[in-house]
Amino acid sequence: MYGTCPDTTCNYDNAKGDQCDSCGKVYNSIELRNPKCSICHSIPKIEESNHVFINLPNIQNQVEEFVNNKVSNNKWSQNCVTLTNGLLKQGLKSRCITRDLKWGTSIPLEEFKDKVF
Repeated sequence: MYGTCPDTTCNYDNAKGDQCDSCGKVYNSIELRNPKCSICHSIPKIEESNHVFINLPNIQNQVEEFVNNKVSNNKWSQNCVTLTNGLLKQGLKSRCITRDLKWGTSIPLEEFKDKVF
């Protein structure tokens, strides 16, 4: 899926899925403006679905410590450091880690048998 970035200061027309490659912001895919299917270019139909999320706000301090360690050891490119620090400054948000797809790694829980990582 692609569409217009939901951040009105960005308005990038080719934002994909749940993040914008232009401004680097992360969002829920249903926030994408003017969404279209990447294959057939039709407007996607929104359906209810339960998913597993990783609670990134709960581990923000550990992530910041990890990043600071890597940055101080010159392990990352400046572009990577800038993007990562921007995400950390916004505050990490919970991210969906499951998908309603036929391919992927199966989830070994009965309530998520039709989902994959």
